[in-house]
Amino acid sequence: MKTIPANGKIFSPIQIGSITVPNRIVAAPFCTRQSTVEGYATPELIDYWRERAAGGCGLVIVEACYIDDECSRAERNMLGAFGTDCHVGLAQTAEAIKIYGAKAFLQLAHSGRQTLPTAIGGRETLAPSAIPCPYMSYLWGGPNPTKEINHEEIKQVINNFAKACERAKEVGFDGVELHFGHGYLVGSFMSAYMNKRTDEYGGSLENRARFPLEVFKKCQEACGENYPIGVRLTADEYIPGGITLEETKQTSKWLEEAGAAYIHVSASNYETVETQCPTIYQPKGFLVPLAEAIKKEVNVPVIAVAALTADLMVKVIEEDMADMVAVGRGMNADPRMAQKMAEGRTEDIIPCIRCNRCLESEGQDKPTRCDVNFLTGRRLAYPIQPISGKKKVVVVGGGPAGMEAARVAALRGCQVKLYEGKERLGGALIPASVPDFMEDFRSLINYFETQLSKLGVEVILGKQVTPEEVRQDAPDTLVVALGAKPASVKAKGRKGALVRQAVDAVTGGVDLGEEILVVGGSFIACQMAAHWAKIGKKVTLASARQLSSQLAGEIEPVSKGMLQRLLNELKVNIKPDHFLVEVTDKGGIFRTSGGQKAEIKADNVLLAVGFQPRKTEVEKYRGVARRVFAVGDCVRPRRIGPAVHEGFLAGYEA
Repeated sequence: MKTIPANGKIFSPIQIGSITVPNRIVAAPFCTRQSTVEGYATPELIDYWRERAAGGCGLVIVEACYIDDECSRAERNMLGAFGTDCHVGLAQTAEAIKIYGAKAFLQLAHSGRQTLPTAIGGRETLAPSAIPCPYMSYLWGGPNPTKEINHEEIKQVINNFAKACERAKEVGFDGVELHFGHGYLVGSFMSAYMNKRTDEYGGSLENRARFPLEVFKKCQEACGENYPIGVRLTADEYIPGGITLEETKQTSKWLEEAGAAYIHVSASNYETVETQCPTIYQPKGFLVPLAEAIKKEVNVPVIAVAALTADLMVKVIEEDMADMVAVGRGMNADPRMAQKMAEGRTEDIIPCIRCNRCLESEGQDKPTRCDVNFLTGRRLAYPIQPISGKKKVVVVGGGPAGMEAARVAALRGCQVKLYEGKERLGGALIPASVPDFMEDFRSLINYFETQLSKLGVEVILGKQVTPEEVRQDAPDTLVVALGAKPASVKAKGRKGALVRQAVDAVTGGVDLGEEILVVGGSFIACQMAAHWAKIGKKVTLASARQLSSQLAGEIEPVSKGMLQRLLNELKVNIKPDHFLVEVTDKGGIFRTSGGQKAEIKADNVLLAVGFQPRKTEVEKYRGVARRVFAVGDCVRPRRIGPAVHEGFLAGYEA
């Protein structure tokens, strides 16, 4: 990672309408689901946004607020700006941001058809045309009740936006962002895919943009021309018949003429959400060209977004691709990102691994959480405080759980020693980080190694430490983080030379031949198959799971969909409903649920059928120290999040 000069352009001020923003880094309006069910701000929500201002962002755009208490809410526990009862919490949020010198904007939204009746009191969802959202219909279990909004309701929505805008100004926000993107009500009017109207609000682009422009002008009229109002737009819906970049260029010009203070460029609706929140299987910053194209058409500031790292943020600003850069998921991983950039400490930034755990919380009606940062949404409950006296902590295992336990314990002032049996730190992250599309995991390993070094943790590599040796260290607290061991299968010939564990083969440097058979259906099996296909091997993925759609089912839906798409693009031969019964010198023999047998030829058979805990090994460490914590996959193999979180808690309680 490059050194970022504190006097670089990204840290220079910029004018947005009548206000001056101290730098070009924006905390994106990420929905936290930290409000009450009534839509009021909680201490946790206020702290979430305060931390981003304290962390050095020049502009903080607080999450989408619904504008009425009837049908504009997208989900339960969504922040509201629908009435005076919301004022106190909104005022506290704005104050908490502005006290650090950042500018505070409030995003206003109407969910339209992208909500469920359960979130809006059983009412029908509103849309330009009575076309249900396929994604919400999937969640609903049938066509999501949707009605075509009539002219009277259109006027009411326009007035509700204006009233909410007035409230934002009244409680102290420096400006407002109107959410005209992502398939919500106003943005859906601009989409010929969703808008089939034949009146003055449908048909031509000019007609489809009429409603957004009426909303904007009414808000401006309510708050005055000197009050900055920005707009978030979907530049491309990436769907046949949807909004295109060429259309958004024209819409941006109209909004600029109407007085928009800035254009915040995003993409997608709910059906193409993978373009809005790029997963680890997609390039970083791939929406930046959309912002760059819009910037060439308007003279107001343009904000770019989507999977931006510190280096990319600087590149975007220095090369004039956009005027400002917004980060959402990356600041769930590290809300102090901007501060660390300004201080030249980019190596201390907790890297976002784009696992979309924070988005998965949304689909489950749970508060935002982050796999690599336990404190996201929890800071108030878990303040990091120094210990009193001296405490000695020993950690056995240098995977994500062990490294996080060591980091947090050392951060609190404990004397920490970490033993790792291999010659490098990382544990399960090492094989996981080999595929080129998994570079975010390599960044995470580097982050942990740097933090343990800076905090003075004594790291002993290549040492399979025994319980007796740990006892000699006389720790006050022992953290056992041994990791899991790969599971095997009950198949004939499985101990032959052809058979390897996929996680061993990917790091082994052994020539596996040209045809590779990967056995398993987990996301790890899918990633291994994609890796070998990407480097030119002919790959077959055979899984006992009944359907191809069930592959990688352990990860959140957007990432799952992108991984499955990657397998298809790489032409991986997918064989669901295949149970391995024998490994021969020619490949594998399988049985289907219908009793049929099939042979798949391969030069090597790689097993990726899951992992097993190390319960027996863990038990050997019981009683070695006064307090013993077992954390991570050695207890129960799961995704990275639980391992990191358990490691945090062990270090916190050590």
